Amino acid sequence: MLKIGAYLHADHSPIERDPNWRPGHADRVARGTICLFHYMVKSLEEYRWKQLRFREKNLESRYTDDFFREHDAVVNEMENDELRRFAEPIRAMTSRWH
Repeated sequence: MLKIGAYLHADHSPIERDPNWRPGHADRVARGTICLFHYMVKSLEEYRWKQLRFREKNLESRYTDDFFREHDAVVNEMENDELRRFAEPIRAMTSRWH
């Protein structure tokens, strides 16, 4: 469950939540596309928090520093050039400021 931020429909409009709302349930179906990226490990700081959470569940042997290094080096490496299309318009805009 999000601690900050908002849940959105695929059309980017906010999901209306009643008192019985739970993640994964929406008030309507919306058309659109979304991208969802799930990372096994994000940062070393976040991973340390994960290690603490799993230590309480006796799973610390699963979440070792080697696990982090392996997943950080391989699994999280991806190329996403979706924002590249904005580079030239931004360059043009900022050049006008000089």
